[in-house]
Amino acid sequence: TSVIVTSTNEELLQAETLDRESCPAELPLSSGFRRGLAWITAVGSAIVLLDLMVFRPLCPPARGQTGCFSIGGDAAGVFVMARLMAWGNGLASPIAYELAGGISAPFVGKPPAVVTYLAGVLWLGERPLLVRALIFLVVGALVAWFIRHRVAQPVRRVAEVAVPILVVVSLLAGNPSLLARVALSALALGAIPIVGLLGRRLVDERTGLVAAFLAAVVPAVWVNATMMNVETLYVVALPLVLLATLRAADRPEPLRFVQLGGAMLVLSFTRLEGVALAALLLAGLVMAARTPSLGRRLLLAGLSLAIVAVPLVGWSALNNARFKGGTGVSIGGGSVLWSGACDKVTYGEFKGFWTLCTPETTISERIPLTEAVDDLVLVPGYAEAVMDPDNPVLSHAMERPERTATTPVASVELVRAEYDKLSGFLPDGSRGVGIWVDDKPVVDPDLILEPGQHLLVHANPVSGFSEVELDAGATARALRYYGERMDDLPLLGAARVGRAMGVYRPNQTAQLETLVEGRESWQAWAGVISWWVMAPVAVLGAVQLRGRRPIWPFAAVTVLVVLVIAASLGIPRYRLGLDVVACVLVAVPLARWWSRRQPTLSVLGPLQGEGTDDDANETVRDR
Repeated sequence: TSVIVTSTNEELLQAETLDRESCPAELPLSSGFRRGLAWITAVGSAIVLLDLMVFRPLCPPARGQTGCFSIGGDAAGVFVMARLMAWGNGLASPIAYELAGGISAPFVGKPPAVVTYLAGVLWLGERPLLVRALIFLVVGALVAWFIRHRVAQPVRRVAEVAVPILVVVSLLAGNPSLLARVALSALALGAIPIVGLLGRRLVDERTGLVAAFLAAVVPAVWVNATMMNVETLYVVALPLVLLATLRAADRPEPLRFVQLGGAMLVLSFTRLEGVALAALLLAGLVMAARTPSLGRRLLLAGLSLAIVAVPLVGWSALNNARFKGGTGVSIGGGSVLWSGACDKVTYGEFKGFWTLCTPETTISERIPLTEAVDDLVLVPGYAEAVMDPDNPVLSHAMERPERTATTPVASVELVRAEYDKLSGFLPDGSRGVGIWVDDKPVVDPDLILEPGQHLLVHANPVSGFSEVELDAGATARALRYYGERMDDLPLLGAARVGRAMGVYRPNQTAQLETLVEGRESWQAWAGVISWWVMAPVAVLGAVQLRGRRPIWPFAAVTVLVVLVIAASLGIPRYRLGLDVVACVLVAVPLARWWSRRQPTLSVLGPLQGEGTDDDANETVRDR
């Protein structure tokens, strides 16, 4: 390795030190970098706090409201599942529990990482103050013992973090909705220092500071921090995986591959595409690395793979036992596919976005109702079960549980109203089951349908069918729909990607985000505009790094995100992985410009490579 040693700081900064042996990231963090990262994290925390308290404070669920955030949709599902888990119900269906008298039906519609974290926070919030204090004391002592050789004054450092957390949890214990939102937002703030470390690992500390600042202020990133969804953890887990990947590429050691496997495990339990990304990155590490030998690279990659695969296989086996087969890490892919498999989102006004697609058809020949319904929803025995007056689950439809998991700002009242609307009411005033013939609800299993009649079925969430069975039906319906329109799929995929990237019907997409994603209109537009600005600069950053540092991990994320969007839904939050990648790549040219404008940082203190001539020579000797 050749390092140019000069007598001036400016020449030292111009030295090429990006190869593995002299990577600046292998040096201890400088005081200026630590100080800068702390200030940037404080800025990000202030922005998130403004979003929590000013931009979108919590409010009771209502349709079409602006200026506040209601815990509905996916957020309500995460929140209710977490409360049920905190009460000892495990991963139970929030809809079945709240709409069928507290039935505890197994449910894994959300990967468990976010739900488990939130359940732990809510469980802690329900404990007496003395118990909370003792738990923090024990956990803090364990953490201090673990880091005693790595951080000066570990007990003090742990106390600085644990005491504020204990105070916040204690103050918000009586408001579980706000406690949940604050806890998830605090988790998402971890993305800022991690992105900073990722930028530092990729190039240098200036790049790390710029990347961290972008992660703190770019709306497409911070707006997901307070959304109470899986993206809250995804925005942390993804840069953590990329950081661990670069560390393993720079120095292929067993410990670093163990750390990489742990980060990949968290990502895989957060969003399902994390499994695919883990496979891509491990394959890249095996193929891209020059040292050590191929056999050792395969062993190291196998070590990371085992750390990911063993828990995933165990979790899948547990789910198969709970549902008696037919599942895996998580369920919900079918419902996602089905949300984009109807004419409204394939050809109509919502093309490339998503909607609540409803199975419907016009009868072409005389056929029994039960047979027509089962052929339409592709769930065997569905019609007979939902029209059975002795169905044990439907008999509890709309009963309220003895202990509701919802709150005034995380309510299921809108879900109850929607259930009534979709089920319909018969002439005698009794509730239907979601089967409609010519716009009239029916419950007669002996009914014979005639040609020309219109059949529509709203899936009944309390039908008694398991999540696996309903999701399998949704998958089969979506595949059948797409199979009949193979020639239209390329344009549909392009429309989805265009939606997510803000280049296809951006105005309508921003409006739809306001209605269904819980964002303010200005936040949706700020995310679109910031992406428009950052995307070309990110490409410039990738070009500048080409041949100097490995950019294939970022390319892997890019390819995977585009493929997932094209195959599923054109939702801007599905682009979140690219937003994180853009923050890092945009920082590369910006940090270059910054270094020319301000060679030293008098406010933050010196970064690596800055300081006196003696400091420079000492840095080179350390390297």
